[in-house]
Amino acid sequence: MFTAVATRPWTLEGPVDLGFDDETREHNRSQLTDPHLKRRFLRKHPLRRRATYDEMVRALGFVWDCPEDGTVNVTGFCCATCGHARADFIM
Repeated sequence: MFTAVATRPWTLEGPVDLGFDDETREHNRSQLTDPHLKRRFLRKHPLRRRATYDEMVRALGFVWDCPEDGTVNVTGFCCATCGHARADFIM
């Protein structure tokens, strides 16, 4: 039986994360709507054929989940809710 898991949509509404350059931010943003996302994912993770979109974009590093508030942010942008950079949470 399949049980749907509710996920929050990703956002790039947070401030620019200065730990990333413009090219990286644009790459991550554009890959989120790439029609070949699944193919790209399966090249790196061939055994995860049943991965959901949310699992794929996280595994490929295109988004990150803020541990402070759960906001899903495009990598290269700070959290849209709390304003912290991703690096603020990496120990």
